[in-house]
Amino acid sequence: LYGVVYRRQGDGPGIDTYLAGFELADGQPVPDGLDVVTVPAGLYASFTAEGGLGAIGPTYERLNAWRPTSGYREARCRAVEVYDSRFAPAADCQFEVRIAIEKE
Repeated sequence: LYGVVYRRQGDGPGIDTYLAGFELADGQPVPDGLDVVTVPAGLYASFTAEGGLGAIGPTYERLNAWRPTSGYREARCRAVEVYDSRFAPAADCQFEVRIAIEKE
């Protein structure tokens, strides 16, 4: 399961869209009524959120605190949240928050 934060064509500055979704295999048809967002390959900074969904805000705060002194800037899509086998809606689960980055 994924959560993708991105800017749609024509969205103004500071306007983001959030899409909850899943990965489709190459050639698999998109079910009717669903949107497609392609997450580009590249370099991503990845931060582990620990402690359930309540950890998402503090994880973004850590990521945003890291970025200004990292030598990298945000690139392409704004963020990808990865809810893999470590995730369960429980207080002790984990998931990843990733942002596409490129050297400044």
